[in-house]
Amino acid sequence: MMELLLIVAALVVAVALSTWVGRSVSVNLSWSSPLAPMTLERRLLSTLIEVSSGRAASAGPGRLVLIERWTPAWAIVMAIVTFPLGLLFLLFKTERTLNVMIESEPGGSRVDLVGATRSRTLASLDQVLVNEHGADARSVVSRL
Repeated sequence: MMELLLIVAALVVAVALSTWVGRSVSVNLSWSSPLAPMTLERRLLSTLIEVSSGRAASAGPGRLVLIERWTPAWAIVMAIVTFPLGLLFLLFKTERTLNVMIESEPGGSRVDLVGATRSRTLASLDQVLVNEHGADARSVVSRL
């Protein structure tokens, strides 16, 4: 009976964690913005730092990288079910990377997003790029 209770608890934790981590989306987007590349880079870096659960860093002029790492839900379930030896499952990590490239173009700059990230992070970047600049910023290429 105790084993069944542990399995049910592990499944509840796995579902809760998979919802908390958020859905991952593959991204291949491009925007045009009227802002200068340096201004846009600072604004995007601050947005990535605020909304991400990973590390956001500048990888050079006009280049930002967001790396998100987490323990997958299946590893947490296995760690609970096979405790104490199962704690080794917590060493498994999953990683996704989003590359943000900012290039100068006539009348402003172009932002390219390539990689994978959470839906929430992509929505925040879209808000910064599109909603704050209205019709001046537009999505040029759609999601994969």
